[in-house]
Amino acid sequence: MVSVAGNLFLGGLLVGSELRRPPKPPFGPPEMMIEQLATRLSAADQAVLNGVMAEVRERFRTSRATIERAKAATADILAQEPLDLARLRQSVIEIDAQMQTVGKGITDSLVGSAEKLSPEGRAFVADLLRRPPPLPPR
Repeated sequence: MVSVAGNLFLGGLLVGSELRRPPKPPFGPPEMMIEQLATRLSAADQAVLNGVMAEVRERFRTSRATIERAKAATADILAQEPLDLARLRQSVIEIDAQMQTVGKGITDSLVGSAEKLSPEGRAFVADLLRRPPPLPPR
């Protein structure tokens, strides 16, 4: 009886953890979704979107290390006694500034690419922005 109860408990844990896991994007990472959907566009529009995605990936790559260092510094400050609120505030401000820099870079890349896209390419991007991402298959 104890064995059955234990098995049910463990089974519940496994099923529960699987149900609570966030769904995976249906196409993999968001940039893969855009690249796969962009195959419906002209070669020129595909080249523009691929260029934007390459710029965005590079911005994330170069900023990720800086952001991770800032997060580690924040964690160190939080773990220290006594807590130095001024240092904590400054450290969190640095993380926010890095995130804003990444966001501005993405904005610049996307806005800069808009004039290079054909009307069909702009309509494609507009459609991506309007609709929610497809649900993952179950």
